[in-house]
Amino acid sequence: MANLYLKFTEESKEWHKANYPYNDDYVVFGSFYQSIGETTIAKMYDAIVKETDLKRIKIYEFRHSHASDCINRLRMDRETLAKRLGHSSSITIEKVYGHLYPSTEKDAISEL
Repeated sequence: MANLYLKFTEESKEWHKANYPYNDDYVVFGSFYQSIGETTIAKMYDAIVKETDLKRIKIYEFRHSHASDCINRLRMDRETLAKRLGHSSSITIEKVYGHLYPSTEKDAISEL
């Protein structure tokens, strides 16, 4: 039975690759076939907010917090961040997060 399951799983992965294009590095959590679904994340978030006194923020605000953290703590450049967030160009990063970069550049210069 286990071998049949493995065979089915591998065949379904191959069929999915052939019929539905995907990008391996555009997965938020886990690998492509072991990722956490959007509704699962929302349900987990709802449970955490219900059990704690945390202020509810929109899920996409986590994305902005992550991007800000990548810029300020990791000193991530615009092109790398654009790729990480799934943008085709760093222009979007400049428009949305550009105000965070001048201080980062000043900090980098002061480290020299």
